[in-house]
Amino acid sequence: MGLVASADPVPGPELATADLDQHRRRCDHRRSAHGSAGPPRRCLGEAIEPPVPPVDPSQVAAIRALAQEAAAGSGAAVAPTVASRRSLLRMGVAAAGGIAAGAAGFAIVSRDWDEDPAGPPLEAASVRPAEGVAASANLINHTWGTEVLLDVSGLEPGAAYTMDLVATDGRRVSAGGFVGTDGLMKCRNNGAVLRADLQGFAVTGPGGTEVLASELN
Repeated sequence: MGLVASADPVPGPELATADLDQHRRRCDHRRSAHGSAGPPRRCLGEAIEPPVPPVDPSQVAAIRALAQEAAAGSGAAVAPTVASRRSLLRMGVAAAGGIAAGAAGFAIVSRDWDEDPAGPPLEAASVRPAEGVAASANLINHTWGTEVLLDVSGLEPGAAYTMDLVATDGRRVSAGGFVGTDGLMKCRNNGAVLRADLQGFAVTGPGGTEVLASELN
């Protein structure tokens, strides 16, 4: 028995694409027949490519503007492209996350901008230390109180020391404390006394012994 060659072409990608297009046309016809409720089953075309909701043109423009700004900041060029609806939706989600992160990033950077790189002005304060103690101090006038920048050495290592701000009306307000160490200590103490109401400050050690004091003009 001999072999008979067939003249029918072997189905290829072109025929598969044509069959898929024909199936989609039948799906469209079924949708029209069933009205807005749609056919009882999902069509193959919908399973392969689910429907995507329409994209607001203003959102598309905003996303493209964000992309242009990001490219300008990084120095990279952005080539104009035509994006699909699904791609634009993904870009919208990413852009929303970027805006949130940017807002958070901006809040942190703004704190640094508020600080003067040169630092606030310092006011030198005369200090009267006890025997064996060496100290110098500067004051910073804040809107909420006074900060004392104290450099001190000669304190007992491991001993606890406290600082009080002395107001012009005689009140003593705590400005924190520190533990003595060997060598030079650089301390920053704060208290709720305005500079205009400040008469001086004092540091006391074990047993309430005063190790240094300052009287301001």
